[in-house]
Amino acid sequence: MKQVDRAVEYQQRQLSLGSSEYSALDKEKITLFLSKKESEQLTPRRLSKLAGHFMRLLPFLKGRDLTTLSKDQVVELVNAINKNAAWSPWTKHDYLVCVKMFLDYVDDGNNDRSKLVTVTTPEIKEVSEDEVITLADMRKLLDYSHNIRLRAVVQFLYDSGARVNELLSMNMCDYSFDEDGMLWFHLIGTKTRYSNRRILLDCSDDSLKLFKEFVESHPNRERRDGALWVTFHGERMGDRNLTQLLKQLSRRAGVSKPINPHWFRASKATEYVNEYGEEAAKLYFGWSKDSKMLRVYNKSGAKMLKRLMLKKKPMPKDAALERLNLETARLIFSDEIIQRRMYELFEAAGKLDLLKPLAPNVQGANNFSTAPWSGKKEKLTAPAKCSDKKSKRTDEEVD
Repeated sequence: MKQVDRAVEYQQRQLSLGSSEYSALDKEKITLFLSKKESEQLTPRRLSKLAGHFMRLLPFLKGRDLTTLSKDQVVELVNAINKNAAWSPWTKHDYLVCVKMFLDYVDDGNNDRSKLVTVTTPEIKEVSEDEVITLADMRKLLDYSHNIRLRAVVQFLYDSGARVNELLSMNMCDYSFDEDGMLWFHLIGTKTRYSNRRILLDCSDDSLKLFKEFVESHPNRERRDGALWVTFHGERMGDRNLTQLLKQLSRRAGVSKPINPHWFRASKATEYVNEYGEEAAKLYFGWSKDSKMLRVYNKSGAKMLKRLMLKKKPMPKDAALERLNLETARLIFSDEIIQRRMYELFEAAGKLDLLKPLAPNVQGANNFSTAPWSGKKEKLTAPAKCSDKKSKRTDEEVD
């Protein structure tokens, strides 16, 4: 289980601190500091992260005790961290927070030294709307998913926008269908007090059908306390395992955007806030009412705003009919199987004259080797999916 893995990692890092080059005084104070953080109910993941920070701070101390640093030495340490070109702004931020908290603990509230550690929140990177995960990206990812387990977890990440720890801690008892056939999930998060929540999954009928098939064939279908997201061997999936699966999948599918739980969450937040508004988004994603997380996750741009404005403006009748014809054509010519089926239906109804004019309006419609009205009856096959050549390593091997 993910939480157990992090707990073991935390214990290993504590042992590393005990055998490190820190002085006996530093080791004692760091151990007491970490114990205090344990009493504050920090998760094993965060505790392990803090312990790792202390190990990587050693080279910056140059043999001096962290506990007894003078004010000038604190300033020197802060400058060394800030000038480290190998670290990103957020990495520097995390190390400075660690130093500030430790000094504040050691000085027992006397912030003469800790106030010298200035922590500034890095600027939020501007991300283009074109970088969020789209339905077209999802079709590629699902096409190249080897099995129903991988398809289900990818679809759930896209539909829910759940945090990775919320997803991986789910059990079979954490989902339910209501009387209207809608799918509800109980997400148990630890990041904020709003993380523990129940959400109605914002998804399509195809997503509901996929999830039903997934749970019906699930190895824990008879155990309501069993893990929902599992490896090929039936064990609870871990975050490293999930990250590796998604990385391999994006490579097979040829999707160049970041395919990870965080980016699925960002993409869903963009869609949700523009569809339902900020207040609904905060409730759905487990943020407080005064949270500023929307500025991190909301990737809306000018294109999204234009679509929202056009939704509010009534479309002229002629333009609406033209748009309907074009969207119908896009649907027909997006897939060879649909193309053939639509041709057969229009032919049987004696309405081929209605279908033919649509072709010139769709980019790429004439690229098919056999046009549906050409009279040829060549068998059309589904788009090629992942071949054995493309992926010799399946996701089962990761497990």
